[in-house]
Amino acid sequence: MSSEAVSSLTVLLGCIKTQKDCPQAQKQALVALAHLCMENGEACERLEEKGGLMSILHLAVFTKHLEIQQAALYSLSCAAQINRACQSKLCIPQVFAFLQSKLSDQHSLPEVKRTAAFLANCLASNNREGQRLARERQCMVTMIQLFLSSLPLTYATNTSGQSQLDGPQDQAFELWTAVTNGLAACVNNPQNEENQYLCSGTFAPVVKLLTDGCISQAVRPICYYLGMVISSNKRTQKRWMLAGGLQALMTVLQRMVEQAQDDPTSMPLAVQVAVTLDSCVANNARGLQLIHQLKAVPLMVQLLSLNLQDSQLQLQVLLTILHLTEMNKDIQQQLVSVGGLSVVLHSMARNQSAEYNKAATYLLKTCVHLDEMSVCSLLIEEEIMSRRAAAAEQNKNPDYSKCPGCSRQLHHPQLDSRTYNRVVHSSPHTCPMHKYILDMETDYVRRVKAKRDAD
Repeated sequence: MSSEAVSSLTVLLGCIKTQKDCPQAQKQALVALAHLCMENGEACERLEEKGGLMSILHLAVFTKHLEIQQAALYSLSCAAQINRACQSKLCIPQVFAFLQSKLSDQHSLPEVKRTAAFLANCLASNNREGQRLARERQCMVTMIQLFLSSLPLTYATNTSGQSQLDGPQDQAFELWTAVTNGLAACVNNPQNEENQYLCSGTFAPVVKLLTDGCISQAVRPICYYLGMVISSNKRTQKRWMLAGGLQALMTVLQRMVEQAQDDPTSMPLAVQVAVTLDSCVANNARGLQLIHQLKAVPLMVQLLSLNLQDSQLQLQVLLTILHLTEMNKDIQQQLVSVGGLSVVLHSMARNQSAEYNKAATYLLKTCVHLDEMSVCSLLIEEEIMSRRAAAAEQNKNPDYSKCPGCSRQLHHPQLDSRTYNRVVHSSPHTCPMHKYILDMETDYVRRVKAKRDAD
C-alpha cells in the first residue's frame, strides 16, 4: 500500500472520528473511504488493523443522522465485499440484529434499507456463517417480507408502449432489487438448503407476477433469484413446479423470444430466462418431462436460429439445449422433429469458437441416432460449403480433375461398387468432398455393424 493511500486512510478516519458536529464532512469522509477500499484491498486491512471498522460500525448504530448512517453502512459493505477479514469481523449476531431492525423499521428511509440489504448481501456472500446468522437473526424473514411487499407489480408506460419505472416506483424497485440480491446471497455460494427452502415460500407471488406480466427490468433479478433458490435442491424444484413456475417462465420466454426477433437488445434477457428454466429442472426427471410437454426446447431452437451477435449468448443457449436434451430422449426427439439439428449445424458456421463447436458436436452425437441419414447429409452439405468458402477466400483452385469420384467415367471407368471405396480412399487425387463423404459412409457402416453385433 502506497504512503499516499496510508496517509489518505489516516486523514479520513480522523475526520470521521472528530467531525461529529459536521455531518456533511463525516458523510463525505465515509464515502471517500468506501471508494478507497474498493480501489485498494490493502486499505481494508489497514482499516481493520487501526480499529476503523468498529468505529464506523459504532457510528452507524448510534448516529441520529440518517445520511451518515447510510454512508457508514455503505463503507462497511465495501470493506466486507473486498476483504475476507473485514467480512469475518462484522459477522457477529449484533450486526445482523441491527440490520434486521433497520430493515423492519417503517420509519427508515428506503435508501437506508437498501444499504442495509447490501451489507447483509456482502456478509452472506461466500460465507456460511453469514448465511446462518442472517436466518437465525430474522434478517432473511424481514427481507422476504420486503421482497413480497415491494414486488414491482405496477409500472408506467411510455409513448412507445414500453414499460418503465418512474418516481417513487424507482426507489421501491431499487430497494426490491437490493433485497432480492441479498436473499440470493443467503441461499447459495455456498448452497444452503435450509435457507433455500425458507425462500421457496415466495414462489406463489413470483409466479403470479411473471404470469400477469412484469416490467422487463424485473425479469433479470427474478431469474437470478430463482436460479439461486432452486438450483440443486429437489424440494425447492418440486415446490416451484407445483406453483406453476415452469409455465410462468415459459410465458416470459415466449414473450422475450418474440421481442428478440425485432429488438436484439431483448436477446440477453431471453437467454437468461432459458438458462433459468434449465436450473429449475436440472437432474429432475419430472421437471424434464414438463419441459418436454411445454415445448421449451423448440422455443430455444428458435432463439438459437436468430442472428445472435454475441458468441457467448449463443453458447449459453446451445449449452442449455444440450443439458436439457442429453438427459431426456423425448426432448431429443422433439429437437430433431423441429429441425433443431440443422439449426445447430448452421450456427456452427456462424460461431467459430472451439468451445462452441465442441458443444455443438456433442449435441449432434447425442441425437444422431434419431435421424442419422439427415444428419449425415447435413454434415456433408455443411462441409462442402465450408471447403468451397475456404478455397474461394484463399483464391485457391486445386486441380481435382483426376479425383476418382469426380471423374469416374473419364479416368476410372473400371470402378464398380466393390472397388470404388478402396480406390477413392487410396488415390492421392481424391478431392476433399469425396474424402468427407467416404469418411461419413465408413463411420455410418461401422456404427450400424456395432449396433447389429450388440443386438
